[in-house]
Amino acid sequence: MDKFAERLKQLRTERGFYQRDIGEALGVSTAIITEYESGRKCPAFPRFIELCKFLDVSSDYLLGLSDDPKHR
Repeated sequence: MDKFAERLKQLRTERGFYQRDIGEALGVSTAIITEYESGRKCPAFPRFIELCKFLDVSSDYLLGLSDDPKHR
C-alpha cells in the first residue's frame, strides 16, 4: 500500500494535477484522494481501474509490482 500511495502522489504532481482533479475524475472527494495518498485507504477495484485509466498507467505500476508505467 505504501508504494501505491507514493506512486499516486508522484504521478499526480508530475502531471500537474491537483487532488481535486483526480477526485472529480473518479467521482470522490478531495479528502478521499488525500486518504489514498497518505496510505490510510485504498480504492475499491472499480475505482482503482478508473484511476489507472485517468493516469494512463498500468495497474502493476501503480501497485509497485512493475517499474514500467506502460507494462500491460
